[in-house]
Amino acid sequence: MSSRESATAIELIPRPSRVVRTALVALHGIAAAAAVWCALRQPWLSVLLPVIALHLRWSYRRFGCLEGQRVVRRVIWRRDGSWQIADSGASMREARLLAHSFLHPALLVLNFRRLDDGARRVVVLCRDSESEAVLRQLRRRLHLRAAGA
Repeated sequence: MSSRESATAIELIPRPSRVVRTALVALHGIAAAAAVWCALRQPWLSVLLPVIALHLRWSYRRFGCLEGQRVVRRVIWRRDGSWQIADSGASMREARLLAHSFLHPALLVLNFRRLDDGARRVVVLCRDSESEAVLRQLRRRLHLRAAGA
């Protein structure tokens, strides 16, 4: 990576992702089908269906549609390596990227802890959540950081 790329701040403004919404519906559909299959043998397992439906509604709104108070609206990785995030309150707060964040070419799951109150926030990014150039730059810097460069 050139020194010019590492010297610039990266700003993310996540958009609602059709890929995330499709994956959530598919995974919850598989879970519902498994619950129905299990309920045929053990009828008391039918209580899982409303739980799966409620979890789908909650996760679809939060991660697929980016609705709710805890949704991160903006992320800035500054030149000095520090992070700032803004949730629905729109005020920027200092945060720390947690080590158990997930980095993959098709999916980024960034786990943050705000420094002022310790609240945890999650940002899920797919290829349609942000521009490809910004995601590529973010992945490159995260790989270098993980490698200790």
